[in-house]
Amino acid sequence: MRKALLYSPYLEIMGGGERYLLTIASVLQAEYETYLVGDAKLKNEARDKLNIYLENVIFLNNKNFSKINPLQRIITTANFDLLFFMTDGSLFFSFAGKNYLIIQSPLHIPHMDSVNKLKAVNWQLICYSEFMKKVLKKRTGLTANILSPGIDIKAYRNQKNPKENIILSVGRYFPYPHNKRHDFLIDVFCRNYKKHFSGWKLIIAGGLSEIGGKQILLDLQKRGENFPVELMVNLSFTELAHLYQKAKIYWHATGVDSDLIKYPEKAEHFGITTLEAMAAGAAPIVYGQGGQADIISENKDGFLWQTETDLINKTKLLISDTALLNKIVRGASLTVTEYNLNKFYEKLKVIIEE
Repeated sequence: MRKALLYSPYLEIMGGGERYLLTIASVLQAEYETYLVGDAKLKNEARDKLNIYLENVIFLNNKNFSKINPLQRIITTANFDLLFFMTDGSLFFSFAGKNYLIIQSPLHIPHMDSVNKLKAVNWQLICYSEFMKKVLKKRTGLTANILSPGIDIKAYRNQKNPKENIILSVGRYFPYPHNKRHDFLIDVFCRNYKKHFSGWKLIIAGGLSEIGGKQILLDLQKRGENFPVELMVNLSFTELAHLYQKAKIYWHATGVDSDLIKYPEKAEHFGITTLEAMAAGAAPIVYGQGGQADIISENKDGFLWQTETDLINKTKLLISDTALLNKIVRGASLTVTEYNLNKFYEKLKVIIEE
């Protein structure tokens, strides 16, 4: 049986990038003897937090790969047909049959000095979106394959939970460089609550795994005081899915008020939570920069906003026009089928078999 190895130095964070790598592992395990560098406890965490099942994945002690010397790593990688590395900005020599370097953000692009150019010869690049592909081309001169994230759509479909007047935003609580700008959304909601959002609730749900995120959370709690703003932390997958299913509208603000030409790392690199919301029947209104523009078609399956006024007006429109809201939800439900796990694996196989 063919063998695949997957490695990320960030697996303990369990954010979007880690979810992406674990999704690759989950779809490969049916046809490959699949190995993941990490602690075996990740199997249960992936199931409970992400609804990703890794029953046939073999876990390798992290020290047996990430800490070994370069020669040992070359010998180890030579045993595999495929290697997927979610880079932290580093590169190494690999002798696997095919090597795929997953670059999730501009900050993780390796500096292409003479040594890294030599290392890069044996790697093919993978990124999430057209946005990232353009950034990679500009900075490295290399062309990446786009493999957008996939989700288990049926796990989010709204079966029994009635919709409520909830505006939802989902994203980790953490600071620079990829702050989700929950602060901006809370401020907009509170300033305009009496005039435009009366009778609605803003809920923000996110993971908290980094020290810097604790202060972010405390600040957000203060901003939302005396308003129907609720912050939820480290929900299980089931809890988060139910929340998506109850929400009518989904907000996203990553990248707002930033110079995304100079600092593209502050943009949303793709927007997997937007897909999750669409699958659960929430109408997305998201900041129209970065990878979000890859997903949403204006007034068809969601709305892209550029300014605070734009966000307010498009939200008011959906709140006041049930027919339009239902139309957007139907469009979103159709669009998101392009990101189901079967199509994700089909796209992955095209890359592997090239």
